[in-house]
Amino acid sequence: DMNLSGIETQLMKHIGNIENEDIARKLFTEMVLCLQKLVDKCKAHYPEYPIVFAGGVSQSKFIRENINRDIVFGQYGADNAVGVALLGGIEYGAKTYKG
Repeated sequence: DMNLSGIETQLMKHIGNIENEDIARKLFTEMVLCLQKLVDKCKAHYPEYPIVFAGGVSQSKFIRENINRDIVFGQYGADNAVGVALLGGIEYGAKTYKG
């Protein structure tokens, strides 16, 4: 549902002609637009469930500030689902352990 190869091709043509900050800003803006479309689709099909962003990329301040939906952002920036699950399990265990 998400493909950034078109924007990558466009931006690759401009490398060397425009500032790297402008390229990065454009790429992140396009990523947010793609993520927003994906969130909208998910909310349309599963309105009763929260949308959770987890992992390293979801820790981006730019994404957090520019996405237009009520999204739960993971507290940890681990770069894979196993790492996020492990960190979540550790925190849950610490909060619920009665021993």
